Amino acid sequence: MFSRNLAIRQRQREWMDEPHLDAGLHAAALAGLRRIHWFSGTAGALWRGLRGVAEATRSRNSAVRILDLASGGGDLSIAIAERCRARGLSAVVHGCDISGTAVSRARQLAESRGLTGVEFFQLDVLEDAWPERHYDIVMNSLFLHHLSEEGVLRLLVRMREAGGLV
Repeated sequence: MFSRNLAIRQRQREWMDEPHLDAGLHAAALAGLRRIHWFSGTAGALWRGLRGVAEATRSRNSAVRILDLASGGGDLSIAIAERCRARGLSAVVHGCDISGTAVSRARQLAESRGLTGVEFFQLDVLEDAWPERHYDIVMNSLFLHHLSEEGVLRLLVRMREAGGLV
């Protein structure tokens, strides 16, 4: 196991990817991801890359529009929305995930934080039509490893077509 060649991509299906995973187990996995994001400072790292684009919307008097693909339990989408709010920036943040359980958890979290302008919806990012909106920022985290190389390229093209900063 520890002698794997890291130069070769070795994809393995995760139990969290199973379409009929028990909702309780899925919620526990999403809570685990939220802890990983918190511990690793993922939202802060993302914000450092997004901040300039978000703040540029102030000069054009419009809301920054963000799409978070495969948003899971929504913690990163929500953290970015909260950072915008804390800086007085108007933001519209959309998160989407293939999992209805994840979308439900994300909606609950946004509601518990009293956030407006944050919306979550169910979507298969490779197969379904995306909302016909232009976004300033299209992002994802901890998702590309689920995809084949062809899937990654297809997703990146779709991301670029939908937004400014990917």
